[in-house]
Amino acid sequence: MKSNSEAERISELIKIKAKEQLLSLLNFQKENSSFIELELKICKNLNELGAIVLEQLIPLIYGDGYRGSSIEINEEMQYNCVARVRERGLTSAFGNIKINRSVYTEFYSGGIKSFIDEELDIEDKRKSPLVRYWSNLLGAVAPFDEANSTLEKIRGIRVSAKQIEISTESLGKKITKIHNESIKDIVLNDKGEVPFVNIRLNLNSERIVYIETDGCHINTYNEWKECKTFMLFEVDRISNEDYKLKNKFYYSTMIDVSEIKRQLKYHLERYCGNDEVKIVCIGDGAKWIWNTITELFPEENYPSGIIEIVDWYHAKEKLVELKNEIFGETENGKNFLEECESYLAKGNIEIIEQIIEQLRDKQQLLGRKQFVDDKLHYFMNNKQRMRFDIFKKQGLCIGSGAIESANKYVIQRRLKMPGMKWNEENANYMVHLRAEYINGYLEKHFDLKHNALIEGVVT
Repeated sequence: MKSNSEAERISELIKIKAKEQLLSLLNFQKENSSFIELELKICKNLNELGAIVLEQLIPLIYGDGYRGSSIEINEEMQYNCVARVRERGLTSAFGNIKINRSVYTEFYSGGIKSFIDEELDIEDKRKSPLVRYWSNLLGAVAPFDEANSTLEKIRGIRVSAKQIEISTESLGKKITKIHNESIKDIVLNDKGEVPFVNIRLNLNSERIVYIETDGCHINTYNEWKECKTFMLFEVDRISNEDYKLKNKFYYSTMIDVSEIKRQLKYHLERYCGNDEVKIVCIGDGAKWIWNTITELFPEENYPSGIIEIVDWYHAKEKLVELKNEIFGETENGKNFLEECESYLAKGNIEIIEQIIEQLRDKQQLLGRKQFVDDKLHYFMNNKQRMRFDIFKKQGLCIGSGAIESANKYVIQRRLKMPGMKWNEENANYMVHLRAEYINGYLEKHFDLKHNALIEGVVT
């Protein structure tokens, strides 16, 4: 059979090369070299064998792309063969290889095309899909010059920092376009409001889906620009005080609130599916968050509503700010904070309002009076979102630590390193890429369904 003969032929090529490599390895001088150097030398040898196998398998699996002297796809697209065999180079996962394939020219435009290049996803590209995948993975987690250095050290592949930058940002642009396409049918009304979310809301459901959202600022060439992130997650309770987040999903953008609204609607519907769910939203006092929630869950559609919680630490921070501004590091300040925190934990916001009202009326300076009044309105506007005693009895989370960690993990770890300054458009591509990477969706953009390197690995 042909497959057997081809296997024998390729085996002979490998044997010849492997024997040459083994002879060299047997002369390895342990006195002058370390064990790590022996491992690296074997890795390089295996790359050389891999390159032989890859070069030989491509024509056997994919052919040479010859489809006759001329091809007519339709009236406007005709191709003529200009070279039955033309060689091209490619940087693969095993180093540089050569590919021989047929080349065509498009009759009307004169453009050159290889059907095999198209099938291998290397048309107009000098790097193989796996090299691009590795480059993009590293570019998503480290500065491009570090990604370049790391790839060379662990794989012996040279891809310039600029090439990694271009490739990574190109993937980020592709992901951003896909994200924008997913919400094209979600249109805001004349007031800028998003349509309500279509899910099966039930406050008695055992499945609880949390929404948290927050922003952080990225240094761009024009100004510090806010990046907004939301996350959806569920919780596994370990104990009354301890829990573990699961099924985490992140989305980030540097555009505006309108995109966050539309994406939140889209992903809530996708995330919840047909299940009955209880929705809990945790946030600070930012009006845009609660306005968005009101739009997504209007009372006429969802009379039972969702559970809205002001983050415990933000609420507590308002009391700390009051203490520092009015009392400073005095005993009265300490007593004020302890008393208010006690009522906050009990969800008794009305008593806190009374205490702050009395504090405001005692202020002589207009600026301080206004400062205290602002804090008073914060508690007045959010009192139903601060019933922390009730929320804890229901076993609900009351802190927004998840989204604050998300800001650091998804955005700041990659985009806020010392000295970094971004083109605003590229920064937006990168935050979309980062969220996609952390969600575990990056592989689908390379049509990577199975990774033989990690399948079956025992940890």
